[in-house]
Amino acid sequence: MKTSGGMSKNAMRIRRTVISAMFLAIALALRLTVTTDLGVNGLRISPHLVFSAMPAILFGPVYGAIVEGLTDFVGFFIRPIGTGPWIPWLTLTAVLRGALQGCLWMLLRNRGQKAMQVAILVFSVLLAAAGTGSAVLYARDGFDRDFYDTVTQDGNGLCQTTLDTRMENYNFMSRMAIERSRHATIPANVLGVFITATTVTPIGAGLVGLGLLAIDFAVRKRDKKTLFTSPQHKTLPLLVTVLTSAVVVNSLNSLILHSRFAPHVPFFLYWLPRVTVAVATAIITTYLVAALVAVYHQRTKHR
Repeated sequence: MKTSGGMSKNAMRIRRTVISAMFLAIALALRLTVTTDLGVNGLRISPHLVFSAMPAILFGPVYGAIVEGLTDFVGFFIRPIGTGPWIPWLTLTAVLRGALQGCLWMLLRNRGQKAMQVAILVFSVLLAAAGTGSAVLYARDGFDRDFYDTVTQDGNGLCQTTLDTRMENYNFMSRMAIERSRHATIPANVLGVFITATTVTPIGAGLVGLGLLAIDFAVRKRDKKTLFTSPQHKTLPLLVTVLTSAVVVNSLNSLILHSRFAPHVPFFLYWLPRVTVAVATAIITTYLVAALVAVYHQRTKHR
């Protein structure tokens, strides 16, 4: 039996498997060579997510789940990231990411654009506003990443009594930053990451979201048949797909890692910097995936 494109189902299956294997190889290579460990909360960023997401978007949840799962599983055993043991639950959430991306894309790709434009606009504005608000609150307290340089130490390290006293004079954002970092091995490092994740990251992600939304609008207005707005390549549904998957999977991973490595830290304080980095990464990933999808459909439309 042949598909609508004139290719037999068996040949189509083989073709999809070969292309998925190619994306898996690229994702593994990038995961092993271009991964940056931020040194706190298990935070890492890597461009491999662009290529591991492609099978889910092109071929559906089954291919997506397999490639995402293998990228995590094989990647860990070739070159473990971090010093901890393999955690099966994290591989399962990687499988979930691929399956969720494939399912969401199938559900959203033919939906109307207007509602998504409004949703992304509101989300981007709120994100930028949250980051700006956090920066203002830190500034009002005169609070920054050098805070621990001004804290006295006792025989056991930082003087916790001094910290408690100073926290009474700070607003809730500064107190959260101190609470998240005070028991860390290197408090100043954790504090720096927390401040960046609650200010620069959401502001940057919000501005990028607004900028890309403006570009999408301009391109759509100029040429409705451009690759970036074609039926095979709808950027806004793709953004919702990648963003939702990233938040869900990152939240699950945070639960797993928090229970194992930082149970003394309130979960919200552990989760917050992780999810803001995930959101920023997802926005960038979306538009790189969008470009690759456009190229794929352009190259294969006559085959």
